[in-house]
Amino acid sequence: MTKVYAHRGASAYAPENTMAAFEMALEMGADGIELDVQMSRDGHLVVIHDPTLERTTDGSGLVAQYTLAELRRVDAGAWFDERFRGQRIPTLAEVFELVRGKALLNVELKVMPVRYPGIEEALVKLVEDTGFPVEDLIISSFEHLSLLRVQSLEPRLAIAALFSHYPTSFASLPGTIMHPQWPVVDEEFMAKARAEGRTVNVWTADDPRAWERLAALGVDGIITNTPDKLIQWLNR
Repeated sequence: MTKVYAHRGASAYAPENTMAAFEMALEMGADGIELDVQMSRDGHLVVIHDPTLERTTDGSGLVAQYTLAELRRVDAGAWFDERFRGQRIPTLAEVFELVRGKALLNVELKVMPVRYPGIEEALVKLVEDTGFPVEDLIISSFEHLSLLRVQSLEPRLAIAALFSHYPTSFASLPGTIMHPQWPVVDEEFMAKARAEGRTVNVWTADDPRAWERLAALGVDGIITNTPDKLIQWLNR
């Protein structure tokens, strides 16, 4: 059965990468939650997609310029809808606590264009310190060297290469999981993936016509902004 991953939480209905969006995704019955991680000036892993604050908060400037305490002062909800005023930028530790035992978690490490020295070490340490089940985690990134660093630090962690174009070589992609943008995937792609024993989770598909194609191809997971609709479609 195709797994449903909520993209930045149930981000069609709540401000992306907030606790409200993650709680909603769990209530909808998503198999997993996808989120993005940057790092504060004082080394905390914080959940926000952009390296800057402007798009999804009332703050400004780079995430990396601020301490966690400073980041917690900005509002991360009102831009989406006034009902969500008061939502804050979560820490990854808070999301671990929320999701543990309820869903899978796909953590995307954001290491471009802003570099965060030590982000891989901070992630592995947080997993160890919190005891979050490694079997419920996927670490993904467009920066494949970052994934190799994670794997060298904690070989039990599953890593997934993100990409938006057909890869010139499957062998160059680290890990056993691939996260292609959904239009990349076709019969040839899936045949190669299966021949190598790869898991294929695609992003980000919200259209039933895309779901139809992807289900027919046999992808393992679909990352979507509308997990409720995808679940309903899969169970039709």
